[in-house]
Parts: sequence; structure tokens; C-alpha cells
Amino acid sequence: MRCRYRWLMVATGMAWCLVLSSCTESTHRLADESRLPKWFSISPGTARAAYAVDIDVLTGNIARIKLRNNSGDVLVVKTGTVRPHPSSVANNYIFPIRQLITVDGVTEVIEQRAPGPLLYVSDDPSLIRGISGAS
Repeated sequence: MRCRYRWLMVATGMAWCLVLSSCTESTHRLADESRLPKWFSISPGTARAAYAVDIDVLTGNIARIKLRNNSGDVLVVKTGTVRPHPSSVANNYIFPIRQLITVDGVTEVIEQRAPGPLLYVSDDPSLIRGISGAS
């Protein structure tokens, strides 16, 4: 009886770890007028409008980014880390809110300009300057 109880406790603990380690905190999409992040390479001559990007932020400051075609098919899935941009911390997270997402060693400044699901890739040199991995 004691052995079953221990196994039940271990199984319950493992289930909670799995749930807590992979929960989606927020789901966003890249605005159509934003450029694609540098993490994705697309076919030369293909218009930006042919693609959509979904960005899910998971618990543990993990981002899962999906590149989709116009049919909704997922072409590429990338995983990266999320951290706050210094300007958002200094501004007490008042819009625009900026995050740094790093995928494969390349950091992009991602900006949420207003409440809602839309995000933008920022090319503002003043936001990129001094950020490790950003170019």
C-alpha cells in the first residue's frame, strides 16, 4: 500500500511539472506590415504577405514562433528565450512594451504597441544598440 502511494505522489508531481513547464501565457501574431524576424529565411522573390507568424510565450520565458503560409500550414517552428527590453522596464511596462526574443543566437526587439495580439519587429537603432545578439 505504501509503495502505491509513493508512486501516485511521484506520478502526480511529474504531471504537475509537465503542466507547469509548457503552459502558454500569451498568444500573439506578427502584424502583416511588420518585417519577418531574421530567424526565418524565405524564398527569394516571395512577398512578405505570403507568410504569417504566430508567437506563443510559454511559462519560463520561452517563445515558440511559427512561420505559416497563407493556407495556414506551419512551415517552420523556432524556439527561443524572452526577456524584457530595458526601455520597458524603465517605463514600467507602459505601451509600447518591448521584449527581446533570442532564437539561434539572434536577438530581435519585438514591440507591442497597444493592447491586443499584434506585435512588430522593431528596427529602431536606439532600441537595438547595446543589446547582445541584436544586429
